[in-house]
Amino acid sequence: MMKILQLHNRYLQRGGEDVVADQEAELLADRGHQVVQWIRDNRDELAGPKGLARRLMLPFTTHYSRKSKREAERLLRGEKQSNGNSIQNLKVFGSNGFDSGAGPYDLMHLHNFFPLFTPSVFDAALQAGVPSVMTLHNYRLIHPGATLFHDGEIDERSVNGSAWRCVTDGVYRGSMLQTAVVARMIEYHRRKGTWNRVPTRFIALTEFAKHKLVEGGLPEEKIVVKPNYVEDPGREWAERRMDKLKGESSKLKGGSPQSKAESSKLKGESGPESQKPYFLFVGRVSREKGVEDLVETWLRGGLQMELRVAGDGPERKRLKQKAEKNPQIRWLGRLGREQVLEEMAGAAALLFPSRWYEGFPMTLLEAFSVGCPAVVTDIGSQAEIVRDGETGLQVAVGEYGEMEEVVQRLAGDPELNLKLSRRARKEYEERFTPERNYERLMEIYEEILS
Repeated sequence: MMKILQLHNRYLQRGGEDVVADQEAELLADRGHQVVQWIRDNRDELAGPKGLARRLMLPFTTHYSRKSKREAERLLRGEKQSNGNSIQNLKVFGSNGFDSGAGPYDLMHLHNFFPLFTPSVFDAALQAGVPSVMTLHNYRLIHPGATLFHDGEIDERSVNGSAWRCVTDGVYRGSMLQTAVVARMIEYHRRKGTWNRVPTRFIALTEFAKHKLVEGGLPEEKIVVKPNYVEDPGREWAERRMDKLKGESSKLKGGSPQSKAESSKLKGESGPESQKPYFLFVGRVSREKGVEDLVETWLRGGLQMELRVAGDGPERKRLKQKAEKNPQIRWLGRLGREQVLEEMAGAAALLFPSRWYEGFPMTLLEAFSVGCPAVVTDIGSQAEIVRDGETGLQVAVGEYGEMEEVVQRLAGDPELNLKLSRRARKEYEERFTPERNYERLMEIYEEILS
């Protein structure tokens, strides 16, 4: 069994990276390993008047923090205190007879170093002789905004060129100064050749992401691919969904007047509300997520199937006002996981019209887990996860007519929907369960330790 030091810098708002870090720690602990998680949290260290001094220092330390390096060295040596100052925010997952918080460690796994840890912690691991792994949840190492997206468009200026080119547009948080700080970090480590030395391995979430990161200068031979996962809600969710689709398909095949009436209900042309299929969006209601494209599709096409939008974000108020006269668009707000799964299980499809290269959307995995196919844009990682005609369908970014056609097709063809649903659940079972993720993670760990 291994002892792993996991490092993670949390942002001001909890997101998918935080979920994945905690999930992996629990996954390893459940299988007998011990994970000592060292968290640095922007909410604790940077927010409010108490964080003012640290915020003022960020322009000088974001590229390389010697303080973080010293603390990592102490922890890797098994020291929890030095001169009366303890390393804060250590959490232990699993025991297995280890002394909590003390070394030696078999390896160090970092999920996010920005902005408080910095890449200096990799040098601490190298000097301690501890192999290190970093999961690349986004494109921070090659783009100041971490998304390869700016002002409504894909932005790859810093992939083959200098990150300084992004500064005048303030691609990070709309600020030229903050963008310059991140651009300096990117170019500092490019110039130093840091990523050729450390960490021992990078983990990319998709082959698409790996390709972009290599294009941006990371060494291909050091990058391995391992997707994220979600807990299995149970096959009964998918089975109930598929039984319903089988019944609808059988009625349509009969060709009787009753089945024709049922067909019109599926298309949303007539019949009680409960008989109509609905389509679902789950996520942040923001520009890059393409929610406005869905609203425009419903407004322009006059679609009678219901669109349900689950989530919140900066664009929600504006888009809700824009669609206020369309009774087919419902705004559900934020939902808990069980509510999301229930909505997915009943939806004709999950709609995922994202305009940027997504990292690894957990929403798609949740949909697959209940046998719900997805309609995604044909770019980035989402087009790799959702294979066209197998686990869902793909549309071009911003093509309202194409999205309308796909929606009509899925609403009126339960047999196609059933085929996609079966494959989506099978894809989940083969690739995205906790068991599959653990196996792949162990392959990576054992390879770098051999």
